[in-house]
Amino acid sequence: MVMGSSQTVVETGDLTSPLTLTLSWVLIHVKCIAYYATREEAHAMEQRIVVIGAGHAGGAAAITLRELGFSGSITLVGEEAEPPYERPSLSKEYLSGKDAAPVYLAEESRWAELGVALRLGVAAAAIDREARTVTLSDGSALPYDQLILATGGAPRELPFPAHPKIFPLRTTGDAKAIAAAARPGGK
Repeated sequence: MVMGSSQTVVETGDLTSPLTLTLSWVLIHVKCIAYYATREEAHAMEQRIVVIGAGHAGGAAAITLRELGFSGSITLVGEEAEPPYERPSLSKEYLSGKDAAPVYLAEESRWAELGVALRLGVAAAAIDREARTVTLSDGSALPYDQLILATGGAPRELPFPAHPKIFPLRTTGDAKAIAAAARPGGK
């Protein structure tokens, strides 16, 4: 992360370490934002919230904002092409073969009902605090009034060369690779 007097530039690869937030902390922050953004004086201007991180915490933050009465725009940005899903199910039900798909926090139609814009398959490349914009990896920019950083974590890399039988487990793609390798004859 590069800090400037009025601009913070965050490289995509840096979003997972110093900005990791727990789900409970994110939801407390969301409740504070929703409280202030739903007060009468906030209605003079339509509030825009951008959530960077479309994992469990980011998805829960967007849903909670609507449940608390926030009426402004909400945009959820995530690198994965999948909508927010429960990560614990990746290591339990998903790998056991019970579920062929992850457990999504909401169906696509529900995100539309909630008025949450999903920007999936793109990463946040830079945050300009002075201009209040987030530049995405596709070159587009999103304006915001409030910004929620819910980027989650990344698996730590082991301090030795990669091994074909050692897998990280963070995404549905990781879970699919493990499940394929665990099948008889899998590699």
